[in-house]
Amino acid sequence: MDGLLNDVGNLCWLLSRNSSAPDQVLPNLRQAIQSYQLALKKLDTHTQAQSYPMLHNNLGAAYADLARYEQPVENLQKSAQSYREALRYRDASSDPARYASTQNNLGTTYWNLAQHHQPKESLKRAIAAYQEALKYPNSQPPLSYAMIQNNLGTALWSLAQIEQPEIYLPKAIAAYRPVASAAHPGCSPGGLLPPHKTTWARPSGIWPCVWAIAPKSSSKSSRQPSSPTKLPYRAWQS
Repeated sequence: MDGLLNDVGNLCWLLSRNSSAPDQVLPNLRQAIQSYQLALKKLDTHTQAQSYPMLHNNLGAAYADLARYEQPVENLQKSAQSYREALRYRDASSDPARYASTQNNLGTTYWNLAQHHQPKESLKRAIAAYQEALKYPNSQPPLSYAMIQNNLGTALWSLAQIEQPEIYLPKAIAAYRPVASAAHPGCSPGGLLPPHKTTWARPSGIWPCVWAIAPKSSSKSSRQPSSPTKLPYRAWQS
């Protein structure tokens, strides 16, 4: 039953992604969240342990999307809580790819939360999550790893606008440098550009997945780089 409810949640989530009008998006997102929550209530964690972090990861992605339309602080906090709960049951040693993906999702949620609430604290949490995700380079496709590296640079750049730019700007440049070098071999640090927002990608893996893109920054600063990229693995069950 939990597998069916997860699939219903995924379908509603996809429908929300294919709509633009809030009156079409919101009912689908709310239905997705309700389906994931019901699946978690019916889940037997003793016999279906792998489904628990998957459902929380999906729930976190749905709450993050809902935050684009209403109650951003409350919904982003729920998104972060869901991702943290998923990480309690995702072992980096046995499943490093999904562990890193969820850490990246958590970092992106905190980056978005920083646009609305406790920017310094939220950005530092985003940076910590991205750094944790980057500890597992061999478990991810090169593009995925580069996106997380880019996200780290964006979070460091954002923090430098708040405090200690002499510390955080060099760290941001250091984070961007491998991405720029990979995209433009021979590029000098002085030629680094703000991070580009990737619109889609498809990772390798045994499960089908959808890669969701974080919403644009709500920051009023015209110098703000593109939003970090969110890369949730969305599993389908029969």
